[in-house]
Amino acid sequence: MSAFEAVATQETACERPALAKQQVDGPEIAAYTRADGLLPTVETDTRRMSIWVGRYAIVEGAVREHGPAFVDRTRTREDETVRLLVLVEPVDARSTEFAPQVADAVAELFARESLSVTGGLLRALRQAHANLAEWNRRSLREHAVSVGLTCVAIRDGEATIAQVGPGVVYVWGPEGLTRIAAAEGDGAAPVGGTESITPQFQSLLVEHRMLLMLTSNVDKAIGQSAVASALATGAERALADLFTRTRNITDMTAALVADLDVPEEVLAAAAAENGEPQQGTPASPWRDVWEAASATVSTRSVDSGAGSDLLGAARRALPNLRRDRGPYGNAGQGGPGALSRVGARRVAPPGGGLDVAAHWRPIGVALAALLAVVIVGWCALPGMLTQDRSTQLNDALASAQGHITAAQSAPDVAKSRIELDAARSDIAKARGLKSDEPKVSALQTQVDSIAKSYDAVVDLRDGLKRVLAFDGSITAPFNMVTATFGDGALWLVESQRGRVFRLDLSGKSDPTEVYRTGATYGGTTARDPKAIAWDAAGGRLLIADAGPTLFSITPTKTPVPITLRGAKDLKSIGAIATYGNNLYVLDPQAGEVWRYLPGGDGFDSERSGLLGSIDLGDARAFAVDGDFYILGGASLRHFSPPRELPPMLQGVDRPIASAAGVAADAQRRLIYVGDRGGRRIVVTDRDGTYRRQYRHPQFVDIRGVALSADGTTAYVLTGDALYSFSPTP
Repeated sequence: MSAFEAVATQETACERPALAKQQVDGPEIAAYTRADGLLPTVETDTRRMSIWVGRYAIVEGAVREHGPAFVDRTRTREDETVRLLVLVEPVDARSTEFAPQVADAVAELFARESLSVTGGLLRALRQAHANLAEWNRRSLREHAVSVGLTCVAIRDGEATIAQVGPGVVYVWGPEGLTRIAAAEGDGAAPVGGTESITPQFQSLLVEHRMLLMLTSNVDKAIGQSAVASALATGAERALADLFTRTRNITDMTAALVADLDVPEEVLAAAAAENGEPQQGTPASPWRDVWEAASATVSTRSVDSGAGSDLLGAARRALPNLRRDRGPYGNAGQGGPGALSRVGARRVAPPGGGLDVAAHWRPIGVALAALLAVVIVGWCALPGMLTQDRSTQLNDALASAQGHITAAQSAPDVAKSRIELDAARSDIAKARGLKSDEPKVSALQTQVDSIAKSYDAVVDLRDGLKRVLAFDGSITAPFNMVTATFGDGALWLVESQRGRVFRLDLSGKSDPTEVYRTGATYGGTTARDPKAIAWDAAGGRLLIADAGPTLFSITPTKTPVPITLRGAKDLKSIGAIATYGNNLYVLDPQAGEVWRYLPGGDGFDSERSGLLGSIDLGDARAFAVDGDFYILGGASLRHFSPPRELPPMLQGVDRPIASAAGVAADAQRRLIYVGDRGGRRIVVTDRDGTYRRQYRHPQFVDIRGVALSADGTTAYVLTGDALYSFSPTP
């Protein structure tokens, strides 16, 4: 039974959600695991760079290395290995018991997927949410379960972060400290909750960076400055420092990800773990971590639960710190080959017996011969190793150059990016073999230059103009959610009070309220506006409310209700659009786009479904220019009804995250998408090829995007203002 199948087949509301767990075996990896949770876990994959993962948890006041809230799983597909880290956080006390099962199920679902990393994470999280939400629906309210999930998928040195619900990731790197939390964006809804989820995605290179996954209670308890101070101590000491700041928290989990060279001390400790005798204590940095852990424990009673657990774990983690073993075996104990006392003198048996010199002479000859072999090998080995490393370096450099050449000649940007990713992997391998090799830097510069041209980033800088700041212009409270262009004006929807405003772009007046929830228009009480669209053929704004009722607003006139036949039969209204004289309604729950022909004073005609009841997922907006462009949280789908065409934005540097708003420029055959999670506006052509992206520091909270009638001005709606810019021809 696959994950969550048991949830979907529950028979009573009082049963618990049985979430299946399956161990997924990865490739053979040589690992040395520190047992205290304060010291990193070193995993060395001979094919790629070393990723260090350190973790610790405090569960009911006891320190553990392996806490129940953290899952570490590996997915292997042909020559690709992806390591998935999942940190789960229950939303409330009743969800605590089931949170680990949800994390295991998400890891299992991801391991089974053959999609890309982002696609696999998205599908795994959505499937987990759908099944858990279904179990909650069939259960009593007091038995409902909901959790936050933070996932980090690591492949070839790149980390893809997916977050939904509570959970925090801190990134420490050359650019400083960055805090990432889905609970502050579109990913706020938890898995299993009543709302649909929109995971927040972000990708970055692990090289020269540290990623710290935390439960949100730690973030709230110690603050961002304390986290920064802990990470500033370096990867080897960061968790030890963090523990000193979190030891009074009853329940928490922390996991640190970093890309580091494997120090000799760890190799020595690994040998000790395998039973090889060690002498002395390890040098820095591990001595520093041990001392930090010991100092922390000394502040408590060692006999206490958490203190003894931590100290014992730290001692187990450093097996070569044992002081009960002398250089000749255990002190004071006899044994094979052991002297009872250092420097003891052996006495020959009475009567002479065996000639000691004669007895040891053959052994001496054998040892001399063995020593000669060792010396010869020792002299030859460095040259052999140097030659081997030189060959590996040349192979990696040649392979990287080959991938760069292939990227430049690839037929499309998407394939070029695949080749560039392969080149980056080869360059990383070459850098590991010889970090100061000039060809490595030259190839890296070449790859970065090519990638930058493909990214096609347009930095708007002074090219972005603020059209209107809402504070002081719109009566508070307000929450702007969408915008559309029509009649030389912008029409804005505000969801807090259910209002619609008209903004004259001439700048001669403030926004004018033209619609308000609760008001009566033409004998019909207005409800919350669900979607708006400009009807160019009729010269009017159309508003579909929660009734659902369709209202028409002609400039300078009050709204009037118009006919929309069978409106009560619609399962949902995700968006509306017009093209020609027709009205199109996006109905995600029905998996349809309905077309209405004009009739009477509105659209008094039988609707026709154009897509055939397909799965539209979290569709939230769409544009029509003869074809349909349907926007989900992380994708833009293209339909030429009833056929779905290949995905849009092929060749974009990274997938859109938490999309907000779509607009079509029919004249130039371009589609604009607001990427709230990525803080940018991305553009694709009608054939699906990514063209460019616009960025500006003000694109912090994008809510919608609109285009002027001639496509020469783009408007960007954010949470606190409206901006405009002139797109690149």
